[in-house]
Amino acid sequence: MGVKHKLGVVGKGILYSLSPKIHHHFAKDAGLDISYEVFDIDSQPIDFIEEFFELGGKGLNITKPFKEVVASRFSDNLESANCLSSKPIKAYTTDGEGLINDLISKEIHFKGKNIMIFGLGGAGIAVANFLDKFSNVLLFNRSQTKIESMVKNNPSFSKYDGEKIDILISCAKGLDVNAVDFFDSVNLAIDACIYDINYKNETNLLFQELEKVKPENLFTGEGMLVEQAALSFKIWFNNAPKTTYIKELIDNERL
Repeated sequence: MGVKHKLGVVGKGILYSLSPKIHHHFAKDAGLDISYEVFDIDSQPIDFIEEFFELGGKGLNITKPFKEVVASRFSDNLESANCLSSKPIKAYTTDGEGLINDLISKEIHFKGKNIMIFGLGGAGIAVANFLDKFSNVLLFNRSQTKIESMVKNNPSFSKYDGEKIDILISCAKGLDVNAVDFFDSVNLAIDACIYDINYKNETNLLFQELEKVKPENLFTGEGMLVEQAALSFKIWFNNAPKTTYIKELIDNERL
């Protein structure tokens, strides 16, 4: 197989990550030899990242809670980054496009729809910026300052103010009592969808229990994970992996 390419994902509290299994499937299909590790880090990741690439690393995915700090260090124009390549270190975001690709695969119609982004951390920012090309993006976040900053930078965004929502995309890592109360007040369309970008997270179960949409209109983030991973793999190896069968493996709990 030749050279073993060093890859991994950097985040905090992410030992459950499916990314290693996903990328090893991609590599097997492409005839590439890789190692892909989970790097669970407590505090700022910049020194670790720079050392990883100095020692010959090929690529890294970045997840919670480091997407914004990584973007500020390795990019001049991104607010959030979830993928890095090297020589020199370059930052990308594949979250927004990955989500869109999963919505398309699930036949969820998003063009021209009212879409609420709930939670404006790194992933929420990336998703909002990408969906803005296609949809009417409404923002809600515990920090009003974050909403005001995003609307100032992009006046086509607006703060949610009771509009009827077709798709609610939750990018929050957790949901407290205030969040649950807020969801009671959201004006959801009859056939609205909720897409929780988390997977293997307590938020998945909470959305089920809230029963705000039909069960078949509630989605969790495994599909987005696979799609953004495929885009990262293409950045590193100029090879676009197939994703459908990986999603089927996850759905059948065989990955």
